[in-house]
Amino acid sequence: MKTALIGASGYTGGELLRLLSQHSELIPDVIVAHSNAGEQITSLHPHLDQYAGVKFSSLDINEVSQCALVFLAMPHGMSSEIVSQLSPNQLVVDLGADFRLENSGSWGKYYGGDHAGTWVYGIPELPGAREAIKASTRVANPGCYATAIALSAAPILSVINTVDLLQIWRGSSAHSGDRRNIVENCWERSRSFVYANSRANASGHISYDDCSTNFRCF
Repeated sequence: MKTALIGASGYTGGELLRLLSQHSELIPDVIVAHSNAGEQITSLHPHLDQYAGVKFSSLDINEVSQCALVFLAMPHGMSSEIVSQLSPNQLVVDLGADFRLENSGSWGKYYGGDHAGTWVYGIPELPGAREAIKASTRVANPGCYATAIALSAAPILSVINTVDLLQIWRGSSAHSGDRRNIVENCWERSRSFVYANSRANASGHISYDDCSTNFRCF
């Protein structure tokens, strides 16, 4: 299947390139990193020697439109502009936050700007999610913390009163979602936060005042 990846220069894009190189059916034919267009992929992802000699390209919507599947690994708030130029029948998976939240008020609170909408949430292990994902052309890939919290809490949701649910979760992050260089990612200082029914925004700050058991809101 001919595949496009937009936003391939970042950590998420690089990891997705690695996974695509091992997939038997998905062929990364269009690899976009607009600000790094013309550079060798291995100049930013030296571990991906399977892409030796391949360069990042600039964004060409016509080329992207020829792909059966599109992955977006853009900074939060940028995916919706690209999606608006694609066919509604084209398969798209967004690894950013643009289409994760159901509540437009939460989007404005945490990210600012207009809420682009809500797509099927991409955790197939949750009840009913696998069928919904299969039936959709648009999937919002969940964040790392949200995935860990949702999957750890999901097994008990059918037997407890979720109104009284308080989940204490401990995690760590090297801020791979931030636009930092590789040295900063490797030498991230140790920091701890109380993380109770809260979420981290794109800058890594923690908000404590939006308690919810709707995992989309993390």
